[in-house]
Amino acid sequence: MSREPVQYIIEVKHWYDKTNGNPYFSARVYDLHMHLISVHPFQYGNKSHAEDVVVKPIWRAYNTVYDEPNTTGEHFHRHDISRMCYFNHQDELKKWCKQWGEEPLWYEQISFEAYMLGVTNYALAKLKECEE
Repeated sequence: MSREPVQYIIEVKHWYDKTNGNPYFSARVYDLHMHLISVHPFQYGNKSHAEDVVVKPIWRAYNTVYDEPNTTGEHFHRHDISRMCYFNHQDELKKWCKQWGEEPLWYEQISFEAYMLGVTNYALAKLKECEE
């Protein structure tokens, strides 16, 4: 069984609230050229929950963009997408974890569908209008 090649690098910062016993995280998703694709804000959840939250939009985009089934004849499963991601988990202070979940000033939000098709959000909206 061969492993899917890594296509995304996901940096996840964690903070554990010792007073109340709650874990929190924030994350950023990059492509292999370290271009920022998405930012996930500071939110409640442990390490496995963070992976599920970050992979979900990628999974949705794969099943939207690729209407045909994958090589096994099924739509992509979340675990298939997780195998295409390299997760880097780091425990941090609260202030660094919160800051990691904020979008940089230069960052322009782009949907995973638009990223996978290599177009802007505006061009993707025009494509969808033409299809209707």
